[in-house]
Parts: sequence; C-alpha cells; structure tokens
Amino acid sequence: MNVWVMKHLPGKKNSYDFCRQEGIVGVGWAVDATGPFNSIDDYMTARKVENKFPDNNYLEKTFDLFRQFRKGDLVWLKDKKSVYYLCEIRDGQYQYRKDEEHEKADIISFMTCDYYPIDSARLIPLKIITRLNGRYFTIAKITERLAIEASKCFIRILKRKENK
Repeated sequence: MNVWVMKHLPGKKNSYDFCRQEGIVGVGWAVDATGPFNSIDDYMTARKVENKFPDNNYLEKTFDLFRQFRKGDLVWLKDKKSVYYLCEIRDGQYQYRKDEEHEKADIISFMTCDYYPIDSARLIPLKIITRLNGRYFTIAKITERLAIEASKCFIRILKRKENK
C-alpha cells in the first residue's frame, strides 16, 4: 500500500466537489479524442499523436505518478474549505471520460475511491499537511515512515467507524 497526496489547483473550476460527489480522484489535460482509453499509456499515445501539451514536464511527472496508483492505496486531499480527506483507491482502474461534466470540472483522467473526512487537522502528520499546503506537484508519493503508518492507522479507524 502506498500513500499519496494529491492537489487540485486552487480556484480550478469545481474539481473538489465534483470528485467527492463522484467518488473519484483525478486530473485534467483532455485530448481531442474521446477514447475509450483503457490505460494511461493509451491516453499518452493519443496525446502525442495530437501533439497536445508538447514538452509538458509537469504533465509527464503527474501521469508517471498517477499510473502507480493501485487498489488499496491511500490518497490525502484538502478541499477549498481546508477540510482534509483520506481516500482509498477502490480498484486502481484508470478511466478517461470526456463529457460535459468531467470537462467542466477539469477531471478527465481518474480512478474511483472512497472519501473519508478527517475531523481534525491536528491529527494529520505534518508531512501530509506540508505537502498539501506547499508548492509541490499535483501528486506526490509519501515516503516518510511515520506519515505512512499514521495513514494506515487512520484508514483502519475510519473504516471501522463507518461500519458501525
């Protein structure tokens, strides 16, 4: 199980609300083709054929990390109201949907997940908060052992709480 942080750009459309309502985490960068794309590699091939976003290292880095998401991985998010969420990736299956709703939210490439709100930011490891508040890439893998173990503990407690 890996632990990630994922940031949406502040003020960027309605990405947070849309993702939470749909039970997804994802990113934008739509291409002209509508798909279907069964993998990030399919998407990247279409992007290169269309010459969309050429030489965009930020996009390349984001998708290199996004393709590493697996079932059971944990993803930390923070919405515009500074509410923190810990999400668990459901099946790890990449999806691409270029319809009006997804384009409006600028969330075209995504994976399904379950959202768990965190009641108090004081409980969240500082490494997570720093990554979500700092100027970092859209996606970052957490490697600090304490933050990983705390995230695993959080998800166990949150899932138990939800099942009661």
